[in-house]
Amino acid sequence: MELLICFFSKFMDVERVALGSGQSGASALRKLIFLVFCTKAFLKGHKGTRYDKSQNEKKKLSILYVLWIFLCLLDKNKNLDKLRKAVISGKLVLVDRWIQDIDLKFADAPRLSLYKDEKGILGLVARFEESIFRKSALMQPSQIVVLDISARNSVLRKPEDLTLEQAERSAKDMLNFKWSEIAPTTVVDGNLNQEEVLKSLTSIIFSSFRV
Repeated sequence: MELLICFFSKFMDVERVALGSGQSGASALRKLIFLVFCTKAFLKGHKGTRYDKSQNEKKKLSILYVLWIFLCLLDKNKNLDKLRKAVISGKLVLVDRWIQDIDLKFADAPRLSLYKDEKGILGLVARFEESIFRKSALMQPSQIVVLDISARNSVLRKPEDLTLEQAERSAKDMLNFKWSEIAPTTVVDGNLNQEEVLKSLTSIIFSSFRV
């Protein structure tokens, strides 16, 4: 992302937007929480909240976890507004990750879809989440680029977060996901050297200008 911004900012206005729940695009408060507690303190039960069609059951969520999701959603909402304003201004917008509700067991899906009818804070946060995903559905990207990165390289990048088996499963899920239902999609071999990957990415972005 940094290399792309550096390249395109030489001749046009570029905006970077992050829609994940990590440190990219996080508010000062969430960055402070990451600094003090690290990601694992709040993300320990993250995957456990994903919708399981086979069980269709609700998990017991702690109030701290729900509040953490709320903070993540505030950042997503702010960054979606930032994205919209940048597009209206005619800027090239590079987005890190994209939230989706096509597959509720896949990455960047709603976490609280089963709790929209709940009362109290949990229900409020779940309905706020639903509104954000409705907003994102109105902002179709011009192009989605999926970096095909080997499991071994993924482990080298995040040795503390992934085992080889987890990386292999994640890579397979990433390539099999129905990205084309969101926007035109191109897969780029992310295992090539940096110069070749950057060349492929810039070519894809330039091609989207001609559409």
